[in-house]
Amino acid sequence: MEEITGTPSQNPNPQTSGLSSADRWLLRVRGDVQVEIVDDQGRRIGPFLEREDREEGLRVGWFRQKREDEGEEGRHLRQNQTLPSIFEVSIPGASYKPERTFTSVLLTQPGMYTCKFLGRSPSAVDVYFTGFNATTRLDTIYFHGVPISERSSAQFAYSTYDPPVNLVLTLQDEARREDIPPTAILNPRESQDTLPPRTTISLKGEQVIVSATDNPGGSGVLQTYYTTDAQTFSVYSAPFLLPAEAKIVMAFSIDRNGNREYPGAVLPVL
Repeated sequence: MEEITGTPSQNPNPQTSGLSSADRWLLRVRGDVQVEIVDDQGRRIGPFLEREDREEGLRVGWFRQKREDEGEEGRHLRQNQTLPSIFEVSIPGASYKPERTFTSVLLTQPGMYTCKFLGRSPSAVDVYFTGFNATTRLDTIYFHGVPISERSSAQFAYSTYDPPVNLVLTLQDEARREDIPPTAILNPRESQDTLPPRTTISLKGEQVIVSATDNPGGSGVLQTYYTTDAQTFSVYSAPFLLPAEAKIVMAFSIDRNGNREYPGAVLPVL
């Protein structure tokens, strides 16, 4: 059982080599972003881009179109004209499940992939990249709470031939560019954790003490947040003095696999 009373320490350079034996790769993205993947041959997964060589024969619904120039079949999805989104999947063997706030992509062919996340509205985005082989699930690379807005984007490049030891997610907008390391590298057991932590609040005199405990065998507590005005949450790092005007203390925690506690702990102040 893991318990914290502050922010846990994190490895600043987590190793991502645990995916080196993978033969399938699953990308999962939680947040209001548009996901696009491009391989080293220019084949894509993402919003459909009209091209002259594809204009003829397009129709509503799923279809297969022989691409003579590349000698392969590309699978594309064009939704009904009354719907706003049109998608394509032209990377062989890939599957794509886009939703408004959760998208998953399964890649089954080795290659060099650039995974892009384009903001549609201000959102804290969670990104999971998991490897599999014929017998088991491998490690998961996890980026937590990446701040992406409609004016920013993020991306990472991944080669299955030569997996990077230290993968980073590059966040950029009009004014800045920032490389973000993974929040956690989860082993197979940790990446299957689906239970959130549990948070408790106690008073010791005028001090507020917040504790979080993860479930046995879980991925471990990542962060705990608290508020004394029921509006603005801050990251908890140490006991603090109760503000004189406080009427309530609330807190919740998130584990290293992105499981969020809801509603969390509530302590009325009398």
